Formats: sequence, structure tokens, C-alpha cells
Amino acid sequence: MTSTHASTLLRALVAIAITAAVTILPTTATADSHDEEIPPPRVLVYSGTQAFRHASIPHGNGVLQTLATDTDAFTVDFTEDPAFLTLETLAGYDVVLWNSPSGPSFDSLGLQPAPTCEIPTSAVDGYVCHASPFSSTQQADFIHWTSCGGGFVGIHQAMDAWHDWEAFDELVGYVSLQHAQAGEAMIHVESDSPIASPFGEEGSAFAHFDEFYTAFEQPDALVSDFELLLSIGEFTDPDVERAQGAYYPDHAPMAWTSTFRGLNRSFTTNLGHEPATWDMPQYQASLLAGIAHVAEVRPDATCVTRGPDPADTPLSSIRQTAISLPGANSGGVPFTPGSYGIPLVIPQGTGLDYQNSDLAAHNLVSADTAPNGRKLFRSELTALQKIVPVLGVEALPPGDYAFYCEIHPAMDGALTVV
Repeated sequence: MTSTHASTLLRALVAIAITAAVTILPTTATADSHDEEIPPPRVLVYSGTQAFRHASIPHGNGVLQTLATDTDAFTVDFTEDPAFLTLETLAGYDVVLWNSPSGPSFDSLGLQPAPTCEIPTSAVDGYVCHASPFSSTQQADFIHWTSCGGGFVGIHQAMDAWHDWEAFDELVGYVSLQHAQAGEAMIHVESDSPIASPFGEEGSAFAHFDEFYTAFEQPDALVSDFELLLSIGEFTDPDVERAQGAYYPDHAPMAWTSTFRGLNRSFTTNLGHEPATWDMPQYQASLLAGIAHVAEVRPDATCVTRGPDPADTPLSSIRQTAISLPGANSGGVPFTPGSYGIPLVIPQGTGLDYQNSDLAAHNLVSADTAPNGRKLFRSELTALQKIVPVLGVEALPPGDYAFYCEIHPAMDGALTVV
């Protein structure tokens, strides 16, 4: 495509995205009067990296700045300093866009890696898994701001950023299993949404070269109000398809919208690993429409200023039952088969927390899989004293269900639903 044609296409697509934003933004979002014009959303871009850093980050940030300047569809500020994300700072923004962030590696913290992280071929390489660079107060503040209506946009590695912060996984809606090698694949347009339509009509497909994450857990299992926008099909090179196509379920999500428990708007896209992706007029128009969609709900200033209430229900205590599983470092009980074998009985429809009382990291996952290939239930990896939800337990019918730790398969036990 010539530069002239690309420029013309971008102007046309940007016009569509801006029109969509102006048309669908509710006048009650920030205005006191129906006659008062709603200002463009204020976007904060966070692209801090304490571990792996994508080459596309500075280029992508430049594209975002250009889009903001050329379209006036949003205003934008940038930071790579984790300390910048405080409740006071967040109160000045409507949307936080996470452009492929990373944090300190789990190895550097002396923790075992989460099972959702990529396991390398050489032990010397360590594990590709990052911990959140934000304090527990900052994490609580961000989730509070989000719960007050703060918008979320996640680009590429935002899907694989911090698996020690379970609320962020719930917010993103995707837990990455591994990074397959970049390649050209067919991307399917699954919606007529203004975010998806720049790539083609619903039901169409286009070839695209990028790095595509494979999923440990599909987003529709983690988030509220999930809507699929783009999905992945076969790789165009038969050799690449044979080598890694099996890692991707048919029409695995590549972009979607969702909400955080119905309290905000979120948009997440896998695309954005390659700098060339950011130069695509279609991608830029999709980002504009995504920001507009997310900004349909603006944070409530009174709610944000109030700050997190210590009495607020944390994510994990939504579940009604908690268990603590002892280990070798917390009381001399060796890790042997059956050491998870504490009688565990819960009523049907009841949730379950997993609290680890050992110094080593563990998780809890069902031994059985559903017909779609997913585990019946699982928790995230957790370290000492941390409590995490066991996802999927509420949906289990009465019966006995074996479970184990993926890091230490000899640790097993059973859950009985009555």
C-alpha cells in the first residue's frame, strides 16, 4: 500500500472511530448539563518494564501521541515509573492504557514461577514470569479506581504482566500460557463493533504477522460482559501451523471487550508486539474506537476521592470456604502423596479459596478436564499466606474431584461437593 493510500485510509477510519465516540458517549458521563460538551478522555499510558522490554513500546507510544494530537479524540500522558500510579494520580485520568508492561522476574524475588508463565528450554534462562512492581496499596488503589468506573486498555504483554496480582488477571481477562514464535496467521473478525470493523466485515479474515499469546485460561472464564472482537485461525505457513498451531484453540481470542465486575469498560488486544502493527491504519483506528468505547464510562470523582474502604470485600473472600494446606517449611509435614489430603467438603454452588501456608509456591488444580479441554477448576500460583480463588468450583455438580499442585504433582487431594 502506498503512503498516500495508507494516509487516506487512516483518515477515513479515524473519522469513523471519532464519529462512534461522539455518537455513543453518554452526556451523563462527566457533564452536569446535557448542553455541556463532554471533554475528550484523559488517557495515561503506562509502559514500565523491569524485565523484558518490547521493541514496539517507544514506537507505539509515539503512535498514541500522534493519534491524540491529530484527532483530538483523547489527551495522553506517559509514564514508566511504577511509583507514579497512586490514587491521587489516577484521579486525574479516565483511562489507563497498559502498553506491554513487565515487572521484576519471579526468579529475582526468590519465588517459584507461576504455572501460567513460559518454561524455557534451558534452566539457565530462568522463567519468563514477572511480579507486579506496585505496592499492595497501589494495587488496591488501582482496583478501587477501576471499580469507580476507571477505564482499562491492555496492549499485548498486558495479558502476561503480573500473575501474582490476581485482580489484574481478572481485569485483563486473559492468562498467558506461553509465547509462541511470531508468525503470520489468519485473524478472524468476530464482531461488527467499531473496534473490530476497521479490519473488515464481521465473518471476514485477514492475514497478519505478529506474536500471538497462547491461553492458559480463556478470557470469557475470567471477566464480566465478555465480547469477542478478533480471533486467531491457522498460520499461513504450513510448517509453522504444524509446529505451533495446536497451541491455539480454534478461534482463540485475540481482542475483546469486557468489564471489571460490571463497574467499568475494558478493551484488550493481543496485537501490538510488532512495531509494524502500530503503523497499520486499521490498528490505529481500532485503538481509537477502543479508547472511545472504554471512555463511555468515566470514573466517578466522588467515589475515587473516597478511596478504598477497608471493609470492602476483597477478590478472594467472595468465596465462602477457605483452606490452608501445611507443608514442610511450616510445621514439619513432608510433601508426600496425600499431604494435600485434608478432608474438604463444600455445598454445591459454594466457592473456594486456596491459602498457601508453606514458604514454597503452590497452586491447586483439578485432575480432570472438561470436554473443551480446560481443567474443571484451578487456582493461580500463590506464595506464603496469600489467598487466591479457585476458579470454576461454584459450577461443579455433586461428586468427588481429585486435585493436585502443578509445580509439585505428588501433592494431591480431593474435593467433595455435596
